[in-house]
Amino acid sequence: MFGEDAARALLFLFNAMTAKADPEFPFRGLPDMIYMDNGQIAKAEYFGMSWPTSGLR
Repeated sequence: MFGEDAARALLFLFNAMTAKADPEFPFRGLPDMIYMDNGQIAKAEYFGMSWPTSGLR
């Protein structure tokens, strides 16, 4: 099992938000907001730097 890190979290979010092979699949796109705990991912500097240009809160 892998530990929690910002690179894996960003990859997960990228995969969740990108278009899927099936155009009928409803779960994709940018959310309005992402709720996170105060763990090591939320504290990672480059993880936080990726949000300002996305429009996420």
